Amino acid sequence: MSRTRYWFNPETKEMQDHPYHPPEERIGLQLVTDSWYEGARAPDGTDIGSRTKHRNYLKATGLAVADDYKETWAKAEAVREAKRKGEHEPTNRALREKIEHSIYKVRNGYRPKLPKWEGD
Repeated sequence: MSRTRYWFNPETKEMQDHPYHPPEERIGLQLVTDSWYEGARAPDGTDIGSRTKHRNYLKATGLAVADDYKETWAKAEAVREAKRKGEHEPTNRALREKIEHSIYKVRNGYRPKLPKWEGD
């Protein structure tokens, strides 16, 4: 059974047959290469055409790729989710004590003095 493709001929305004030829089967080992590095350049024009050059460029300029932060982002997401649920407590003890003291003062009647405006 053969397959047929059709294409529209704008001159005759009709659909015409276009025979289909399936691609040949590839036999053997297919290598995965870093061909996407070939000819790669950094924004400043530096050649980063291999993994080694790319890694050295990142070290020299103090940059990083996003993959370097997968674990950091996952931990931050867990903290954000805990905050949303109300399960997260501040890790800074001094900050927690200041907040607790401020709440204590307000509950015991403390009201900050408002500044006087020049127009009053």
